[in-house]
Amino acid sequence: MKLIHYPRLDTVLMVENFIKEHSGEYKKKALWQSLPKKMMYQTYCVIIDYLETHGRIAFDRLGVIGWVWNPEKARYYAARTDLDPERFAPEAFREYREKQDKKRAASAAGGAPGTVRDRNDGSRVRGAAARGRV
Repeated sequence: MKLIHYPRLDTVLMVENFIKEHSGEYKKKALWQSLPKKMMYQTYCVIIDYLETHGRIAFDRLGVIGWVWNPEKARYYAARTDLDPERFAPEAFREYREKQDKKRAASAAGGAPGTVRDRNDGSRVRGAAARGRV
């Protein structure tokens, strides 16, 4: 999906505050229709994705949006070393895991000057290009 318009900070804060005040009352589309200021649905979806990714809101099994951000608890759990971060915030660590997987794959490929890697079109690359350094 290509973004046509990125939300301004005041728009993000308006949606965030509206969700705080009406937590557990609306589903996604009904919330959008009830906002005090109208906006494009695509822009609204960008804001909702941002808030969900950063752990500020959550959806229950019926699709109702609730405010879940608690900074004190977030700091408490972030400081604990005995917890598995993927269990509590899988979305926050997805990008990190993907980078680690790419590094592991690159190291498994060797990395020597004669390394050969297949391209998507069926051709092959050698050396630095195979290691992704070109």
